[in-house]
Amino acid sequence: MEKLGTCRKFAGYPKDNGTKFLREFESFCKLHELDILNEKTVAAFHLHLEGPALTWFNGLSPDLSGTTVKRLFTDKYVQIGWQHPSVVIESETFHNMQLGPTQEIEDFSCQVQEKGQILAKPEHEIMFRFINGLPEKLAFYVRTSHPKTQSEALSFAKAGEAYKYRIHEQCAAVGKGPSFRNAPHSDDISEMKSQISELTNMMKRLTPDKTFQQNDQRQSSGCFNCSCTGHAKRYCNWNGSGTISADISCQLCNQSGHGAGQCLKFKAKTDNYNRNRVVCQICSKPNHTASECYHNQFAQQGNPNFLGDTRHGPSGR
Repeated sequence: MEKLGTCRKFAGYPKDNGTKFLREFESFCKLHELDILNEKTVAAFHLHLEGPALTWFNGLSPDLSGTTVKRLFTDKYVQIGWQHPSVVIESETFHNMQLGPTQEIEDFSCQVQEKGQILAKPEHEIMFRFINGLPEKLAFYVRTSHPKTQSEALSFAKAGEAYKYRIHEQCAAVGKGPSFRNAPHSDDISEMKSQISELTNMMKRLTPDKTFQQNDQRQSSGCFNCSCTGHAKRYCNWNGSGTISADISCQLCNQSGHGAGQCLKFKAKTDNYNRNRVVCQICSKPNHTASECYHNQFAQQGNPNFLGDTRHGPSGR
């Protein structure tokens, strides 16, 4: 017999589609003019099986007709319960289907319809699965178009692709590949950077200053020198004299607890004022006393007759 066409073999694994195999085999039989009641049909069916399906067929009686073999095959691999492993696998695959970065939208639509027909899903559920499997912006565009059928959803998806709404989320990868053809535009990257910068500034504003908190805690706890609030011990200007009162405020340093007469700044100013009024009795120069004078120090080194020396020389005995 001249070979006019081929039919894919069926292995009977959960991933294999029994309904699709039967349709292809029926087309194969029509193409080769094989009658369902003909023994050649059973032989051809046998040659297109492999794996677990072939083991199942070999366990059947060799006298069965083509109609009986088809009915048994349908009960085994087509009309299966919801607890069958193939149904579980197909259901999981159906709910996780996503449009690939380089996949055509028509091909994705056909795959969703095929899985939905295997699981006997209604048309509206197949349409929703198709929309949810699209990229985020493209799926939003299709939803806002309010499609009523799967064909309308496919048309809106193609229109959204033409409007460049098909933008796939890129995984963290390095290298070149076809998935980078749908990479985000530079405008989108700039927008993301600006949003990250804005969020960072917001977090900085919301984060309290630890230094300010520590200083505030120290100020609220009070000074360990004068026991007054508003300053720490290292910055306290109280000179240790007089009585401390929280109602008093210094007019020199504005610290509470002591007055201007008890302030270290007042003592420093007084010392400077008194020193500016001092005149040396030896050299008649200001800002130092006779005991601090250089000439007096020179006299103490061995010149008893120097002016201003308080010691008595030999003539003064």
